[in-house]
Formats: sequence, C-alpha cells, structure tokens
Amino acid sequence: MNALALELLRQLLRWLSVWLIAAGLPAPIAAVLEHPEAAAFTAGLISLALAETGWLIAKVRHWLAR
Repeated sequence: MNALALELLRQLLRWLSVWLIAAGLPAPIAAVLEHPEAAAFTAGLISLALAETGWLIAKVRHWLAR
C-alpha cells in the first residue's frame, strides 16, 4: 500500500473510533452486551490504538528506510 492509502485507512479508523466512543454500538449488537456504553468505549479505544499504532509503524519504517 502506498502512503496515501495508509493515511486514508488511518483516518477512517480514527473517525470510526470517535463514532464508537461517542455514539455507542448499534442496537442489535449492543442488545447482547450488559453494558453497551462500556463495550463501545472499549471498542473505540482499541480501534484508535490500532490506527495510531499503524501511523507509528509507518513513521518508523520511513525513518529506517533513509
């Protein structure tokens, strides 16, 4: 993947994370969970961490490629 595609994917994950943290899970999924707000918050944090980790890995690879 090129740098633009990776950046677009990172931004998509970031906005998905913000949506999960703020809005919560969709009702059909949330119905199975005891505390849907907590589950949505956790899912959002995990997604945000994945997005930021991908960004960090891309920066390290760029630095090592010099």
